[in-house]
Amino acid sequence: RHGESLYNLENKIGGNSDLSKNGILYAKKLGIYMNKTIKNYELYCSTLIRTINTSKELTANINICKCLDEINAGICEHKTFKEVEKIYPEEFIKRKNDKLNYRYPSGESYLDLIDRLRTFVFDIENNNNIVIIVAHQAILRVIYGYFMGIKIEDIPHIKIPLHTIIELNPDTYNYNNKYIKL
Repeated sequence: RHGESLYNLENKIGGNSDLSKNGILYAKKLGIYMNKTIKNYELYCSTLIRTINTSKELTANINICKCLDEINAGICEHKTFKEVEKIYPEEFIKRKNDKLNYRYPSGESYLDLIDRLRTFVFDIENNNNIVIIVAHQAILRVIYGYFMGIKIEDIPHIKIPLHTIIELNPDTYNYNNKYIKL
């Protein structure tokens, strides 16, 4: 996941905010750790500034992919969940009751993300190289959920903590995972 953003500090949804001081520190630590640990890899990130600025600390050779952009929160972009609850109470309840199928007005649902990421996931699954993805919580939930065989209805609730590397290693029939907190 990208380093902590200015919007993370304010609990705001979406947007294109830059990294906070902690986010910049994480990006630097991530770059040091990855470049000590792994020599050859392909790095993918979204088009948003927080993932690009996190990725720049690892390498200059970044594959920037629109499909990795955070879920589009439509009319709820740039708001906190408390603001959404106050301004759009019906939408807040709908999302709370069915996070998988809920589509933000003028935005996306988790099912839309699954569809958007389908080709990307198949491509990296069939890639023989080490792949590093610096992306957003909802995006990483979908990718992680797919590789770990998590039930589709549980995908929107997967914990993808900030400042943590989630390492997946393919095995014969599944993936093994490891969390590394930086």
